[in-house]
Amino acid sequence: IKNVLGDQAEPFLAYYNVTPEGNFEGKNILHVSNGSDRVKKESNLKNFDGFLEESKKKLLLARSLRIRPQTDDKILTSWNGLAISAFCRGYQVTGEKRFLEAAVNCAVFSRQVLNRDGKLTHSYREWKHSTGEFLEDYSFLIRGLIDLYESDVITNNEEWILFAQELADKAVKLFASADGRFYLRPDGETDLLYRPKEERDGAIPAAASIMTGNLLKLNRITGKNEYLIAAEKSLKSLSGQLKQYPAGFSSLSAGLDYYFADKIEIVLTGRGEKLKEMLDVIYSRYLPNRVIAFEYRGNARIPLFEGRRSQTGEVRAFVCLNSVCKLPVTTVEDLEKQLSEIP
Repeated sequence: IKNVLGDQAEPFLAYYNVTPEGNFEGKNILHVSNGSDRVKKESNLKNFDGFLEESKKKLLLARSLRIRPQTDDKILTSWNGLAISAFCRGYQVTGEKRFLEAAVNCAVFSRQVLNRDGKLTHSYREWKHSTGEFLEDYSFLIRGLIDLYESDVITNNEEWILFAQELADKAVKLFASADGRFYLRPDGETDLLYRPKEERDGAIPAAASIMTGNLLKLNRITGKNEYLIAAEKSLKSLSGQLKQYPAGFSSLSAGLDYYFADKIEIVLTGRGEKLKEMLDVIYSRYLPNRVIAFEYRGNARIPLFEGRRSQTGEVRAFVCLNSVCKLPVTTVEDLEKQLSEIP
């Protein structure tokens, strides 16, 4: 820094807390602190922010002459699934269409490229697919697809829940044990000394716990009882561990809460701008155990729509608690009223 900035190095060093002895394990990591504001205020420089920008440009130019470290640019299916969920949540909270578009594009890529020959690729780079299948890829992508089903007003959202079911059916066959617990890898893998399981949350949520929650939600959306049976077996098999160490099983606790709590089902039928307005009202409320189902193209085959379709195409909303529904409403105001009555 002194070689590049010369006489102007001192305020830069002070602002970013650089010292001769280092600020982290004998090395220096540039960072701002409460003292950085004091350095800026006491500086004689007229345009301190401009000075910082120019200094960083000079340092970046000097750094560009060094050999760059290799970049890990592989694509992980599991992390893409987490990203889809994050983009959907961002869209629901902010209404930013770019978030929803990113989620849709990611889901399309996952289905067309990462789902090869009926198998989910774990790692992908430059048209090369890794071998082997992993629970985390199925768990996180299914969760992302469920979130996208409840968010997608761009395409025919039914395709996401159908894809989620396809993956869930295969995941149960590949990874579920007889007692309901989920292994991380399928049976018969030749590269394993034993089949590992990991139900506790770590740096990322536990794939087994997320899968349990996925099955519970898919049961409410599709009505398929086999999803509920598989989820119940998983909850029972892990109940002892959850009781002993609940802090390590937050994802499983969320699934358990969903299992015992009142089930909120919000079904929207019909087409038009009012559909988006009603969805915005639903998104604005914190209803963690709710399921949203809407037929954006008017041709959904999900059981939740049976007997609830509008012959005229008018947008109608059905708010249901434990499968008992209130009278359908056709205005945003009436929907807000019904949602406010949910305990």
